[in-house]
Amino acid sequence: MSSAFKSALASDRDVFNQKFAEVRRRHPDLDGEVFGGMLRTLGAPIVENAVAAEASAALAVTHAVYDASLTLVSERLAGPGGRYPVIDRLWERVLPRIGSLVANQPARVIGSLTNAVVNVASTPGARAADWVERLGAIVGDLRSVEDLLRAGEVAAWRAGLAHLRESALAAAGSLVGSLASSILGAPRADWTELSASLARDPWLDPAAPQVASPRLVAIVGGFRGFGGMFLSPPRVFSVGEHLLATDGHEHWFLTADAFGATFHRADGSALRRAKAHSEKSPVEVPVLGRVTSAAAIHRTVALTGHASHGIALVAVA
Repeated sequence: MSSAFKSALASDRDVFNQKFAEVRRRHPDLDGEVFGGMLRTLGAPIVENAVAAEASAALAVTHAVYDASLTLVSERLAGPGGRYPVIDRLWERVLPRIGSLVANQPARVIGSLTNAVVNVASTPGARAADWVERLGAIVGDLRSVEDLLRAGEVAAWRAGLAHLRESALAAAGSLVGSLASSILGAPRADWTELSASLARDPWLDPAAPQVASPRLVAIVGGFRGFGGMFLSPPRVFSVGEHLLATDGHEHWFLTADAFGATFHRADGSALRRAKAHSEKSPVEVPVLGRVTSAAAIHRTVALTGHASHGIALVAVA
């Protein structure tokens, strides 16, 4: 632990002790050893690098690291036995590398990135470790907190949060083109051309070879008893430019593209506005059995079958 971190902790010892005591009253099982270990192994490098960038930020950064660590350990989100080990990876591989940004807005940067990685990690099918790696690969080229947050949103989309597609494309447009292209796996691509192609085709993956359509791109959903979404084989409909799935018990909006698929709860009013489509499939999907429903939106056909709790997604031209 650096002298700057030790000095900051010592200078506000009473305040830090009070914070710890207050949290322990709410969480009697708070492990002081685990908390201290997180400060030493993960928190200290963040403080050290922020102080190296801006010495006057030592106390503010120390408070931000202390507060975040206390929350994460008391709620068993990070540290040994934590529910989201990827938080530790973020603190180890990304936060120490953006010392000047942490020094600029410590609570916002630490809190925003930590919340973001939890959001990705808690989304079924999303790839939180990939989010950390992609963000870590380009953070050295970011010059502002706003650009950091934009890059985080683009990386979250690339890591599987398909519902961020439109906002992530807008955020990417505010970054230096090469950064956005790098996050999406095509560092040599011209961003103007790439962004136009991405806007046209939700099934374009810049890092993968182009494949002809129609083609089966994913089967999503699944039986709830095995960690999926549905109690019964679902059916799909379109509501405007959105897909709606229901198993008769609950309703979900489904957003999907080349990077992933996400489900968001919908109420009964959405089902009343839903439109059914022809049950003809553009490709063979034997695992579904007999096709029971189909829905079409821009470049996408969704299919369900009597023999599956999954939804087949087909990319079409």
